[in-house]
Amino acid sequence: MHKIKNIKYFLLDMDGTIYLDTTLIDGTMDFLNELKKQNKRAIYITNNS
Repeated sequence: MHKIKNIKYFLLDMDGTIYLDTTLIDGTMDFLNELKKQNKRAIYITNNS
């Protein structure tokens, strides 16, 4: 996680990155919790309607 130290904002695609179908992808919550812990900002996008 030290690689994200200098990054302030994250643009995250949801389908296929955060979850797949109805299943959360392994490691997602760990990553999102680390962003929160480091006061990082995440913007979530998707191309699914």
